[in-house]
Amino acid sequence: MWKPQPKPTPRLLARRATQLALTAHDHAESAKARRRAGGRCEVCTDDDPVFRRCSRVATATHHLISGSGRRGRGDSALARWKLRVCVYCHLEIAGHVLVLVDPRAEASRVVYRRVQAT
Repeated sequence: MWKPQPKPTPRLLARRATQLALTAHDHAESAKARRRAGGRCEVCTDDDPVFRRCSRVATATHHLISGSGRRGRGDSALARWKLRVCVYCHLEIAGHVLVLVDPRAEASRVVYRRVQAT
């Protein structure tokens, strides 16, 4: 006797569900990074003998683990690899004016060094 079989979930719907779950996880981890920063930019520089933290308002999230298709996925989505930064520091990091002292350090312990233009 013939038994009706349920149709499998269409690939598009399965892909959308996966994407929604990844996005929700990324947003939850970004919220943890915002709470950790307390509204201030988290960029510390070693310009002075004492490490100095930027005093501006944090407006963006900088992913310490980056690459094509990697931001917000896997380890890059975790709050310990996200840094809350102000617009100015984010531009300097993207422009390679501020360079990481230790690339393996997590966001709570990251220190940047200002590179002089040659």
